[in-house]
Amino acid sequence: MEEGESAKDAAAREYLEESGYRINIVAIRGANGCHVCAAALGDKVDDGEFGSKLFTVLPDELAFERSEYEGVLEWARSVTERFGR
Repeated sequence: MEEGESAKDAAAREYLEESGYRINIVAIRGANGCHVCAAALGDKVDDGEFGSKLFTVLPDELAFERSEYEGVLEWARSVTERFGR
């Protein structure tokens, strides 16, 4: 996060920079010492710095231990379906 930037603004900015997509963040929660966002995917602006890959279930290869992701995908899907449309 940049100075004076909210977690929501930082997440939206970073996602756009790295993936090339705009997002509408509908909820944020803490998880293992960081912020986790639920968001509705918006327009693709460019290719982004790293590109992106969308998924509906957790892939086999993850950056952290699988246990750190437990419940996060379900939570994000639930709040996005309620508030992200």
